[in-house]
Parts: sequence; structure tokens; C-alpha cells
Amino acid sequence: MKRVLICSLASVLATIPIFAANIPEHKPAQEQHVQHIQQKGTSEPYKSVTFEVRAMYDENRLPFLYADSLAALRERGYQRHPRPAEVFSLYFAGLEGKIAGEQLTVFKNMAVDKTPVEWLSMAMYRDGDMLYCYEDPTNIKKATEPRMDAKGNLAEWYADGILQHSSVRQFQITGLVGHEYISVNELPTDLVVYLYSREYKDFPTALKGENAPLVMFPNDGELCPVSRSTTWCGIGSYGYLSEASRGVLSRR
Repeated sequence: MKRVLICSLASVLATIPIFAANIPEHKPAQEQHVQHIQQKGTSEPYKSVTFEVRAMYDENRLPFLYADSLAALRERGYQRHPRPAEVFSLYFAGLEGKIAGEQLTVFKNMAVDKTPVEWLSMAMYRDGDMLYCYEDPTNIKKATEPRMDAKGNLAEWYADGILQHSSVRQFQITGLVGHEYISVNELPTDLVVYLYSREYKDFPTALKGENAPLVMFPNDGELCPVSRSTTWCGIGSYGYLSEASRGVLSRR
């Protein structure tokens, strides 16, 4: 089945350093002081990660911009958005019938209830054939006035100062076009494992073949927050403006 999606452009602020090595790894102080308590509407931990049971919207039932989502989930008592592998580790277990109770409720909210798209605790930046994945970014904002990135393109997203994040991984993505959805079975194995928690050959049967998840990377020079589609397990870094918000607590 052919999937047709409309994506908006997104780019990196000109003052953002191009190379990952130029951006210091910085653990946000706010996360260090969040207590690991059982919040209302929180599931039992799954692999040391406690998920908010339901994805949230703002008071008008609208999705959040990335920074607003992060601020709102912290007000609800959570640390951050879930990372891709954390989400899909639980999601795959749900498809395979390996979880129950509150964990199953989280999976159903992720999948059956079809909250359209949710933010993940990651930003991607592309420099030529290198993809940089920044975990737990805290200062990514939507541009409210024209900004140009380091490659001279109009930017929709930017980091407010030096990009703050907890860790970064880089991957070679030679030949993989930006702003186009690519089947996960065409990606480097190490990148698939990093994003989805396992190799494609070990995916649930329901997510193989023509139903394999699709991934979209940013264009050269773009910095974008990352989100996931709940209907087909896709991952995109292409500048969706607003998404649903789900928080997690992590003991790792």
C-alpha cells in the first residue's frame, strides 16, 4: 500500500556548529533533579523506563511544539520524551503478546488508539553523508522569524544557543536521500538497531515486507526534532510543527 505524506521543511540555525564534536555533551540540570516517583497515569517500568500511559495534548486538545511538550511533561512530573528504541522495544513486545497490565495499556494507547504522531527525545542533524542523533535535546525551538542554516537554507527549527543534549551517535547514510521516506530494511543495520532496538530480520512479522516502517532523514544542514507515527511505526526528522506529548521516567 502506497503511503502519501505531506512534510514541511526544517533546517538548522546558522550558528549551530556543523560537526557533532563541536557541540559539548551536556546533561540538562533539570533532568538530574527529577525524582523517580510513581506519577498519576504512569505505567509499571519496562526495561527501566516508566511510560506515561496516555499521550497528552494541550488544554485545547491540540498537539504541542517540541519545547512546549517538554515543558508540559516536566510539569506532569516526567523527565523527557521517550527515545526511539525505548518506544519500539515496548511496542514490539506488545505486538508479540509479551506484555500485560499497564504496559499493555501503554502499547494500546500507542497503537490501537492511534494518537497521530508523538515527539521522541531526539534531534537529528545531517552533514553530508553523516547523520548525528542527539539524545534528549532540551533547547530546540520553532523559528518565529526567518533564519538561515549553515548551508544557506531557510530554517524552521533551531537550537537556542549551543545544542544541549545528553549524548550523540553518528551514522553513515551515504545514498539515503533526505525528506523522502525510506524502508527500514534499506538502512544500515547499526542504525536500525539504534532506532528500533533490534535488527530488521527480528522485527515482528506484522512490520515486515510492505508493512516495514519508513524513516525520513533531514536534508543536508538541517537540524530537526524527531517524531514517530503511531499508525505505521515510522520515524521522521523533517520538521512536523506539533505533536502529541508523552513523558517517561528513566532509571538508567
